[in-house]
Amino acid sequence: MLEIKNQQFYEYNVSLEVDEDINTLFIFDSSKYAYEYSMALAGLKKSEIYYLDKQVYQNDIYFKSRIYINNNISYINTLNPDAIEDKMLKAYNKAFDKEYFKALVTKTKIRTLIRRKRSYKFKDETLALSNDIFALSTMSLRIFYLCFNKIDKDNLLTEEFKIHKSNIFISALDAIYDDKKMYKDIVDKLVIFYKGKVTCVKTSDKVLKINKDSNSTNINIIKNLIYEDDNYYYVEESIIKDNNIKGIKYKDINIMDIYKEEN
Repeated sequence: MLEIKNQQFYEYNVSLEVDEDINTLFIFDSSKYAYEYSMALAGLKKSEIYYLDKQVYQNDIYFKSRIYINNNISYINTLNPDAIEDKMLKAYNKAFDKEYFKALVTKTKIRTLIRRKRSYKFKDETLALSNDIFALSTMSLRIFYLCFNKIDKDNLLTEEFKIHKSNIFISALDAIYDDKKMYKDIVDKLVIFYKGKVTCVKTSDKVLKINKDSNSTNINIIKNLIYEDDNYYYVEESIIKDNNIKGIKYKDINIMDIYKEEN
């Protein structure tokens, strides 16, 4: 389990536990914040994030237990599972499931392009897909920055992510919109960074979609805001019930339906 202990990250103060046995999505209101926090979770940037009571920053034990994938970068240049397995064991001492990798290659029909001097690379639209196949086949805690970036929309890996848990996804709000349905299917918990507030909710939880009218300026709504758009506030369901707020127009929706919902 990862522990984030009273960490000050820009205007956010973060204290929470990240369970390695579920899929967790971190959403940020800034692409800069999303990238920097992905580096912190990967142990590549100083932070107050701990694994086995030791900071993850430059922690060799943690590095051996996790794999970090930035989907703007290519991590493999071959689909030969024996070559990948050999490198993972020799260079990183990580277990690699080559039979599962071969099955995913077959399922997704992914291919490499061959350049001169037998240099291999993936097309832009399959770069993230190749990275995710590689990561899923590595027996580690998997940390993804922009998991579905430039993946085709066939949901080929949705079931794999649902079965093979232990994934942390990091994305910015502006990158969530197109991939919302895929995340909704595979994520168990959300950690939302929005306007200085950190909210942790399960993806099965309901939130209140509240009309922005004269009756919705109650301080309990504003201070417990999860997200807002031009017409609505979105807050945790308990806010109305716990504070007995009257005269509010709202409806219950799923937490993952708040982003770019048709109003």
